[in-house]
Amino acid sequence: MKKNISIILSILALAIASVLAVLLVCRNVTLSSISLDTFVGVMVAMIGILVTFAVGWQIINALEIKGKLAEIEKLKADINDQREQMHELAESTKHDSMLVRAQAFYRDGDFINATICSMDSLLHCLPLKVPSNIHLVLHTTANFMMGINKFATVEEYNKIVELDAAIRKAKNYTFIKPTYEQIWKEFVKEKNLYFQKAVKESKEATTDTSKSTK
Repeated sequence: MKKNISIILSILALAIASVLAVLLVCRNVTLSSISLDTFVGVMVAMIGILVTFAVGWQIINALEIKGKLAEIEKLKADINDQREQMHELAESTKHDSMLVRAQAFYRDGDFINATICSMDSLLHCLPLKVPSNIHLVLHTTANFMMGINKFATVEEYNKIVELDAAIRKAKNYTFIKPTYEQIWKEFVKEKNLYFQKAVKESKEATTDTSKSTK
């Protein structure tokens, strides 16, 4: 804004100087000495003044548009930052909520649902910029997996498989990949017995669905 004011004052000063120059010329010229050349000179001077105003106005408009564009870009950047912060807050809230639910299921001795909630918590922890307790969640998930001591239903089995696939595709998965895959390998090896029935039922349901579709 200060730059625009200085430009406006400069243009006004130039215009006033031009007008004064024209008036000074006209004052020193007698009516008898006014010729076509004098008239043309005065007209050229006036046109020059008008052109100066027009160019100055365009420059001011261009500077104002540039300033508005800069403000819009800044506003867009602020909106994107706020959107990222809201997304971060939402993921953090889901992460904390699922971890609390996992602990509640664990206290009730329901290790399958504790595992599901813990894996869900891990899924929402991965996208965070500062996932401070991600290793704690991994350790907790491993403990819940190893504590499973009952047969899983088809729904529970499908949910665990779905969460496993989502975790492997999640942002920042590479940071936990070696540890997570070792935990999953031990889980499949040690607790496969409790999921065999669910796997069989899930396959049978899929086969029946395919036959009915045909």
